[in-house]
Amino acid sequence: MPCWHFDDPQVPASSLKLEKSFHNILSFSEEMEAHGSKPGSEVLAFEIVLPEPKVAEALWLAGHEKVIRLQRIRLADYLPMGVECSFLWARLFPDLLRRFDPRTSLYRTLAYLYGMQVAAVDEVVEAGLASPEQAQLLQISEGGPIFIFSRTSYIHSGQAVEYVESFYRADRYKIVHRLKQ
Repeated sequence: MPCWHFDDPQVPASSLKLEKSFHNILSFSEEMEAHGSKPGSEVLAFEIVLPEPKVAEALWLAGHEKVIRLQRIRLADYLPMGVECSFLWARLFPDLLRRFDPRTSLYRTLAYLYGMQVAAVDEVVEAGLASPEQAQLLQISEGGPIFIFSRTSYIHSGQAVEYVESFYRADRYKIVHRLKQ
């Protein structure tokens, strides 16, 4: 069985799997840049909404608090890798809708504009099969394998600031854990 390398010109792009590492907190843009890919986004939604109960619970919100919903197709070298739907506590990020270009890195913007840097995350990964809508957005076959991620992000104070639900193409990602004793 051959060992593929990212810089091997003989390997078709669809054969490459990017590592999703869990030992560092990286934005999608930072992950893609680390692998030598050009990150991009196609914005599906960018709006202020009332949160669903699971979002309110993850962000420890009172019933009347609103969230910013940002849903994007995440691209690497113009190819769809996944679909992310981020929910941010609207009160913490005033004017984000006006000041942020949703085609760029959210984490870099939160650090630069609001001085908030993600310091910890709780992330769950599950395997799944692409629904018709997911398959269309990711340009894969319906029922194709996907990774389903749920993540809550926290700043240094321990405040939850983001809840994310996303699904990524399993044919383009591999999950890697590096454990040390």
